Amino acid sequence: MIKEENLNIARGYFNNIEDQIALLPEEQQALVFKKCAINCVSNGVLPFLKTRYDKCEGNLDLFFSEQHNSEYSFQRVIENGHIYEMGYPRCLCFMHDMGFAKSKIHCECSRQSILYVMHELFPEIVFKVEIIETVLGGSDKCTFKIIVDK
Repeated sequence: MIKEENLNIARGYFNNIEDQIALLPEEQQALVFKKCAINCVSNGVLPFLKTRYDKCEGNLDLFFSEQHNSEYSFQRVIENGHIYEMGYPRCLCFMHDMGFAKSKIHCECSRQSILYVMHELFPEIVFKVEIIETVLGGSDKCTFKIIVDK
């Protein structure tokens, strides 16, 4: 069992890393979080969303239909074939649940995970993902805008 004292040291260490990442240019922040995001979603979220992709036969509007909202995620079509919204009713990051991720800079990991999943499911489409609001940024939910780059 890990001692509470060691957990507190680890949390401080992690918080310092988040603070240092926040000092990097956005492109470098994205690179830092990209590998973490891929690791996080590859074994759970991606296969789950692959099943939805298969049921929707690759149709983006059906993929983002509100009929797929659940206690873990929500999505909606803002503009057919072009702009979508996806999010979570609470922060689902296990690092946050463990008391590590506290800075909104860590939400770049979620943005990167959405980019990765969308690229894996729809490789022929280029997406942009914007952070709209996040729990770590002070909101009560996490929301992302997904744009098909035309």
